[in-house]
Amino acid sequence: MSSHPNVHTLGDVVLDESDGSRIITNAVGIDDAPEIRSAIEAKAQQSGAWDGVGLYGARVIQLEGYAESDSPDAAQAFADSLRALSPAELYELVVESQGRGVRSATVRVQAGAVLQWLDEDAFTYVLTVVAPDPLLYGARTLGSAGLSGSVAGSGRAWPRVWLRDWGVAAGVTPGALAMPNAGTVTYWPTLRIDGPVTNPTVTCPETGDWVSFGATIPTGQFVELDCRNRLARFGANGDDVRYLIDSGGAWLGIPPGGASLSFTADTADAAALLTAIGYEGAWT
Repeated sequence: MSSHPNVHTLGDVVLDESDGSRIITNAVGIDDAPEIRSAIEAKAQQSGAWDGVGLYGARVIQLEGYAESDSPDAAQAFADSLRALSPAELYELVVESQGRGVRSATVRVQAGAVLQWLDEDAFTYVLTVVAPDPLLYGARTLGSAGLSGSVAGSGRAWPRVWLRDWGVAAGVTPGALAMPNAGTVTYWPTLRIDGPVTNPTVTCPETGDWVSFGATIPTGQFVELDCRNRLARFGANGDDVRYLIDSGGAWLGIPPGGASLSFTADTADAAALLTAIGYEGAWT
């Protein structure tokens, strides 16, 4: 359960206002653990059950809210924005609070907004979303490293807005990135490797994981690695290049307590760049 004074945002729709005119009165599924799919099966004609490893299912979140506006037109406009949330699109649900900072999940609408009008200016509503990835994430982090040295700053332009900027801590080997994780479970970063570079490899020394790209990335081109889903895309067109990927371990998962990523290659062009998107933490 979660409610005001948390600030909930679903995509571009702000569900809480500081003056109380909009407020999420109840949010079930954010502070709860996700559903567990048990693999334990009962033994036929015997006492007990066969042991099996359970898995987390999707995270289902039900949002209950109240909205009051200055005019019927404004109330209708907010109601329209809720009804416009589409099951065909993925949205980021972000919850911010003083106690725990940012927790977010990527969700789809499972049950559209159901409204109950109290008068022409105010209504309550219920909206249900589902997160295929059951983890909750902290604020995003961003860091970049070259082959011959590390780079602190905003890195290259991405088609998304990243909320944090991480360089490399003092004492860390050049060509490496510090990746935080103040949470309780492992998360997987998103990486981008900009050329020119031949046969680049990214390694997590703390876990022994590594991922390598077995080809040359020319100047002006890049490869994006989605480590959670084990996807590799080349260039702006997003061509699938998984056949050029080799790996060992669990694809660079960042464990609780944090880790680092090292960047090496057969060539050491100063223009080559590794950019890593991570999170301040991840939780179930």
